[in-house]
Amino acid sequence: MTQQFQRITPLVAFASLLGCGGVSPPATADAPIPHDAALDGSSGCNRALPFGNVHAVAGLQTARNEEFVSLSPDELTVYVSSDLASPGTPNFDLYSASRASLTTPFGALTPMTALMTDSDDRSPTISSDGLTLLFHSSRGGNYDLHASTRTSTSAPFPAPTALGAAINTAAIETSPVLTSSGTALYFTRSTATTDEVYVATLSATGFGAAVPVSELNAGGAASSVAIAADGLSIYWASARAGGSGMQDIWTASRTSTQDAFSGVHDLAELATPLQEFPDALSTDGCRLYFTSDRTGGAGGFDVYVAERPAS
Repeated sequence: MTQQFQRITPLVAFASLLGCGGVSPPATADAPIPHDAALDGSSGCNRALPFGNVHAVAGLQTARNEEFVSLSPDELTVYVSSDLASPGTPNFDLYSASRASLTTPFGALTPMTALMTDSDDRSPTISSDGLTLLFHSSRGGNYDLHASTRTSTSAPFPAPTALGAAINTAAIETSPVLTSSGTALYFTRSTATTDEVYVATLSATGFGAAVPVSELNAGGAASSVAIAADGLSIYWASARAGGSGMQDIWTASRTSTQDAFSGVHDLAELATPLQEFPDALSTDGCRLYFTSDRTGGAGGFDVYVAERPAS
C-alpha cells in the first residue's frame, strides 16, 4: 500500500498551478509562520513528550475502509477517502464530515459528488483557507494529483483539474499535503522500485519542478507525509530498518524552514505489528491523526488520533 494551518491561499496562485509546467522554484523554502504559543506546548500539551492516548476518531468508522484524512484548522471538518460506496472494488471516493467540538463524534460521511468518479480517488488535503482540496486519482489511467478550488467555504467543490507537468509525471504521484503557508507541496512519487517523498515550491506562476526530500528517502521507501504548522517537524511512513517491519510513522525536525530535516527516528509509541500512516497534525502540535489497520478497528483501515500529554 502506497501512501499519504493559518494562511490564505490566493485563488490566482492555485489557478495558475493547475496548468503550470516546469516553473523554477523560488530561492527560499516555505517561510516561517509567526510564533504562536499554541505551538510550544502552552496550549495544553508538551510537544517534547511522546504521543499517547491513542483512540479511533469517533464517527469515522464503518465496516469499510476509512483512511488518509485532512482536517480544517479547528479540526471540526474532516475530509477522508473511503470505499464505503464501492465495496468489493479497489476504488475509493472522497467524503467530508463535521462535528461540533473536539470531544464529539463526526457526523455522517457525506460524499463529495463533484469529485467522485469510477476511478480511485484518495488522500484529500485541504488548504488552510478551506478553498482548495488536493487529492490523488487514477482518472486518466495513471495516478496523478488533482485540485479543486471553490469560491467560499460555503460553496461546494467544483470538478477538479490535474496539476501540471511540474508535478504529474509518467510515474505515480499520490498523497499530497500542503504546508500551512501553502508555499510547499509534499507528495509521494512511486516507480517500479521505490516510493519517495518529493516537494515542490510555489511561485507567482505556480508550483515549480518537484525535487526529492533526500533526508526522508535515504533510509528506504518513504510516503504519506504530515507536517507541523511551524514547518519544523515532519512525519512520514516507512518500513525501513529499525521499525516494526511494517509501515511505521517516522519523524525528523529542523531549526528553520530553510534547513534540511535531521534526527530521523520512528515513533515507537505508535508502532504495532501492522501498518500506520500519518495523516495530519493539529495546529497546536498536540494531536497526530493517522491511518492504521491495527487490530480492534471497525474493519480494514480506520482513522486514529494520538494525543500528547500536558506534562
